[in-house]
Amino acid sequence: IMTIRAVVKSKNKLSEGIFSFGLEPVEGEAFPAFTAGAHIDVHVGDDLIRQYSLYNYYAPNGQYQIGVQREAEGRGGSIAICDNIQVDDEVMISEPRNHFELEEGYGHYILMGGGIGITPVLAMAEELHAKGKSFELHYCARDAERAAFQEIILEKPFADKVSIHLDTGPKEQLMDFGAAFKDVPADAQLYMCGPGGFMDAIEKATEHWPSKLVRKEYFSASGVHHPEEATGGEFTVTMAKSGKTFSVGPDEKLSDALRENGYKVALSCAEGFCGSCLLNVISGEIQHNDLCLSDGEKKEGKIIAPCVSRGAPGTELVLDI
Repeated sequence: IMTIRAVVKSKNKLSEGIFSFGLEPVEGEAFPAFTAGAHIDVHVGDDLIRQYSLYNYYAPNGQYQIGVQREAEGRGGSIAICDNIQVDDEVMISEPRNHFELEEGYGHYILMGGGIGITPVLAMAEELHAKGKSFELHYCARDAERAAFQEIILEKPFADKVSIHLDTGPKEQLMDFGAAFKDVPADAQLYMCGPGGFMDAIEKATEHWPSKLVRKEYFSASGVHHPEEATGGEFTVTMAKSGKTFSVGPDEKLSDALRENGYKVALSCAEGFCGSCLLNVISGEIQHNDLCLSDGEKKEGKIIAPCVSRGAPGTELVLDI
């Protein structure tokens, strides 16, 4: 994954524990283009990488804009960013990657953001508005103090398409997931991002919908429910560029085996939802156990998340490394 030098041009405290950062390329360079739903890696320190969605669709002054929630009980990345990174600091980031891109061909889009999970769907709302598409945006938060992006959203030209739902607010504005998703839409698609409980509630309310109509992205390992565990079993790996071949045991992670055999895997969440470690596969049957690849990508079998997925027992997995 290509890394890019970026300069912090703005840092704003949006609410207690939530900050926005505006990043610009170093002088004389330009950031790669991106689409709504994309995220970047931010290199916080040695081997400490965290992912943040770009919440802007337009790029004023070529900026990437991210929102960061300071997680006191987290793994240290968000604390380091919120406490230590200041305006004019230089940071290393990755080029944008998108496993949560809007799909064409639907007449209406339902966007659901819970807490800091509003960031990717806010960019989607900007893109849909720019393209004249029909959509609605629901922003759910515990209370007004934690609805950090409320002011930003209500200043947008599509504010009339936004509904804000606060857990501590009046009953009439609470989000009724069961009622909202009772009927299967004829030509609509749903996009959601948020904490585990929020995602679970929507998944339960839409379990009767065709799976292609529900797209989701996790922003935290907390509350993540993995697909059925991939069956353990020894398999062989060949690294195509070096020709090196080795075995991966039934209780061994592919990412660990790669590291032991001289390949440095870019791990961040190590839970299969961020996509930092994705590798290209030339051939071989994959047992997917991640939450970052689409059903189509899994069926195609050309990408693997080595932190949680593996080759099928007894087979050879040829990686493009």
